[in-house]
Amino acid sequence: MPCPLDLSLNWFSFMPCSSEHAKRNTQKGQQDLRYGLSLSLADGLHDFYRSVDPDGRKALKASRNLEAYKRAVVLRTWRDNPECAKLVLDHTNAFYVRKDDAPRKGADKDTPYILCEICIDDPLVRSEVNFRQEMLRLDLAYEGLHFDELRIKPSKFGMKDRHPFTLSLEEIVAFRQQGVPRSAALSPSKASDNLETVKRAFCLTFGERAEDVLDTVCAAALEQVNFGERAARRHVQRFWLHLYIAEPQFAHMVKTFSPALVENARLLGLRVHAVQVHDAPESLAGRKAFPRCGAPHAFKDVLSRA
Repeated sequence: MPCPLDLSLNWFSFMPCSSEHAKRNTQKGQQDLRYGLSLSLADGLHDFYRSVDPDGRKALKASRNLEAYKRAVVLRTWRDNPECAKLVLDHTNAFYVRKDDAPRKGADKDTPYILCEICIDDPLVRSEVNFRQEMLRLDLAYEGLHFDELRIKPSKFGMKDRHPFTLSLEEIVAFRQQGVPRSAALSPSKASDNLETVKRAFCLTFGERAEDVLDTVCAAALEQVNFGERAARRHVQRFWLHLYIAEPQFAHMVKTFSPALVENARLLGLRVHAVQVHDAPESLAGRKAFPRCGAPHAFKDVLSRA
């Protein structure tokens, strides 16, 4: 069992040191840019945790994954329904992101296959999470968790006694108000220009019905997606398109034709990763995101509405 780290002891001086490590220790004044530490101290910390506490980093990673799941559930997937968010967290007994070691066939059989598993003890909650799994998958990606497959599984045996999330409804509401999701804000003019492209994409998608559909959109917003350093190096901006629609039949229509809407937006130069259709709350009644005359109105409170 690993011993706790006692910073009062000069443990660093007793650590084994390789010749290469010793060589780096002599390079005074150099800095590890990742942590702002001297090279000798950074290497020493890495060696220490790897030799003395090999599972320490795994525990830290698991903690970060749980925090990302909580943020996705509360701030994104069920952000309009704190009671439902609490129910999902209450009945989530385990959340794993791991490599699948099962043998596979095909050209990519040697490529790491990453699984995300959510263990839930209540069948009704599993059904709710399963119904929203595509949205949850996108929301987890926005929180930095990327995987190849999402599995929602029933909890078994002693796992049902695990409750990693013990939050009251008041704590859920407070967390939702304070923990606004991270997003890259667009300038008002850029947001309006992008929504004008969305309007044109609606016209290409729905033809003569486009104005009727657009009239039911009470609010619209584009939320920039960050899928990691590789995407950033390509300088490609991708967005989630949030639409708040008052009429259920038109909301269903937009959901059905969202792939065509995404493709038409791409042809017009706007990269929409996915369309998320929400029921318009009463506070948005009477609003029109796409007025027939004038520029579209970007909904600024899409991420932090009360």
